[in-house]
Amino acid sequence: MPPASLQDTDPSHGPTLKHGVAVEGGLLLLALALSLLFGLTPWQDVTWNWRVLGQGVLATVPMVVLFVGLLHLPYRWLQELTDITRRLLLPMFRTTGVWGIALLSLIAGVGEELLFRGVLQLGLASGLGDAGALVVASVLFGLAHFITPAYFLLATVMGGYLGGLYYWTGNLLLPMVVHALYDFLALGYYYVREP
Repeated sequence: MPPASLQDTDPSHGPTLKHGVAVEGGLLLLALALSLLFGLTPWQDVTWNWRVLGQGVLATVPMVVLFVGLLHLPYRWLQELTDITRRLLLPMFRTTGVWGIALLSLIAGVGEELLFRGVLQLGLASGLGDAGALVVASVLFGLAHFITPAYFLLATVMGGYLGGLYYWTGNLLLPMVVHALYDFLALGYYYVREP
């Protein structure tokens, strides 16, 4: 059952889980359309095995450590991000709770990684080289998450990390797992801890 503060939120104000799924699902469809348009096949870089799943769990640890460390810093911009998360994202999960967080995290991990790493980073590599493609895809990822200038920088760094994982392994599943798991843990933290 959602915390009382989420139950009291008027569902007509702000985004719902349906909105979140529609946006993230739209990014997945955009990635597929761009893949077909430019003759890319990023899904061929998604190779399932337990080793990659384990690597994904381990590769999420530095991001979670950074997240927890940032939570304890007394900076105003961090408080602004917490307030935005509370106000805009948590109401999405008012009726679905943790299952809604899991669904949105999974769709975001798959859709955003397919678009930013599988299509943009992969597609730009032939013209910009691997390093140039990584930088451009990371900045575009940051811009897509531009809530505040500070979050743009954090998201750009996260995009670089996820892009580096893809470049390192050649397996798009790794950044998908890391992205989805990180989103689930970060949103889950706010859902459980924040009033």
